[in-house]
Amino acid sequence: MTRFYIAVAILLYCGFHPTFGIVRLTNNGYEGVVIAISDNVNENQFPDLLDQIQRTLSESSSKLYTAFRRRAYFRHITIVIPESWKNNAKYQPATKQSYHTADIRIDHTKSSMNERCTDAATVTTIGAYQCGDPNDYILVSPNSFCNTYESKFLAKNLVRQWARYRYGIYDEEGKNRVLTYR
Repeated sequence: MTRFYIAVAILLYCGFHPTFGIVRLTNNGYEGVVIAISDNVNENQFPDLLDQIQRTLSESSSKLYTAFRRRAYFRHITIVIPESWKNNAKYQPATKQSYHTADIRIDHTKSSMNERCTDAATVTTIGAYQCGDPNDYILVSPNSFCNTYESKFLAKNLVRQWARYRYGIYDEEGKNRVLTYR
């Protein structure tokens, strides 16, 4: 039992992040990326959500590949759907993945809770740590996937948030969007 506590203490001291580490970069492809849809998201309210997620992440992968100078893309992504959604033959049961351990979580924000495909789109990284430290997860409102015209911006924003989430890369701006480094 003492060895377990020592191992945990060493991992915490060395900067181990509880949700970070499942995603692997293998031969330039991210594997093990998990996207989870919250129980709060109604399947009837967003009937094409899964298709829109797949389309957006495919475009994000292409943008990531370009932004990282052909060094990285999304190779394997798992989408975890709520148990309350209807069964479908193409769904497989989740093994270790869950909403609470997902890299990208799709859930309503306070401004999008009762809305149906409005402009209340939100994409943000949760867990503001110091530069260079990985964050907890990326939060995306389901409304973000509604407008096909906006999907290009969503794909680009997801790549930006991925850099924040995975590597702690932030914009160099201060209060009122004034650049702090020039």
